[in-house]
Amino acid sequence: MTIPEAEHSLADLLALLAAEDRDDLDLAGAVLRTGWENLVVETRDGWILRFPRPGVDFERELAILAAVAGRLPVPTPEVVWTGRRTRFAAYRRLTGATFDPDGYERASVADRDRLVSSLADFLAAMHTCLSPARIRELAIPVAWGSSGVPEAATGPEGSEGPEGPEGPEGPEGPVSERLAANLPRMPRAAWTPVEALIEEYARAWENGGVPGPDVLLHNDFHDGNFVLDAPVGVLTGVWDFSCVARGRPTADLRYFADGSADLLHRLAGAYERRTGWPMDVPAAVVALRAENVCDQLELGHPERIAELTKGWRTT
Repeated sequence: MTIPEAEHSLADLLALLAAEDRDDLDLAGAVLRTGWENLVVETRDGWILRFPRPGVDFERELAILAAVAGRLPVPTPEVVWTGRRTRFAAYRRLTGATFDPDGYERASVADRDRLVSSLADFLAAMHTCLSPARIRELAIPVAWGSSGVPEAATGPEGSEGPEGPEGPEGPEGPVSERLAANLPRMPRAAWTPVEALIEEYARAWENGGVPGPDVLLHNDFHDGNFVLDAPVGVLTGVWDFSCVARGRPTADLRYFADGSADLLHRLAGAYERRTGWPMDVPAAVVALRAENVCDQLELGHPERIAELTKGWRTT
């Protein structure tokens, strides 16, 4: 995953933190970590100081964290304080092991199942932890690239429709149209696979092809945003709720689509058994491919798209 360059250096952020004039914050040896939605300063003594990037709804993320607190099977960030002069949130680091993909391939079926069960448990809880009324109060939008999202799975009859603050396609229009419009910017070697992707994406995500109800998605669920009790262990903490949205359960499977095929299918099956709701593995693959292509367009690197498409197969 390619991450945009940071708008601020570590020195810039340390100066902003120093201006808060807190005597409980030791910034010596702090490091900067960058993500799509946030810049994070991590201190040696376990503080995470999370600065939202421009365009991120910081207040909504704080409200979501408060709303889901205690409703999920693993710890999530508990914001201790926020900046007085600058927008940022401070919470204690969630500790644990990073997922080991190579270790997963060597692991026993029992160990794989334990890991996958904990991931499926989290998703099942996340997808149902808030009522439709609370979701509306929080103004949670429809997920990127989704159209035709039905009423929330737990919603009452006559509840409000699915349109979010920006509508189902977001401010830039349907993803398939965006990709088609930008095709001339891409290397010619990418045209045929991207044209196939456009058709697959429209069929799955824009024309109602992905089955399942409208649920509350974490929407950024990957191994960079969670920790385990061992490299191939059970889930012990999840963070980054800045992308929370409404959409089909399959959307929360997409970041597993470029790793182990066994993990991808095992997680889909475990979730389906817990919830009775379908996970569409091919649609998850298509969603990640489209997102990766759009990311390179947004970053101004269409020349990288040919490399992305190598090895693609139609779904």
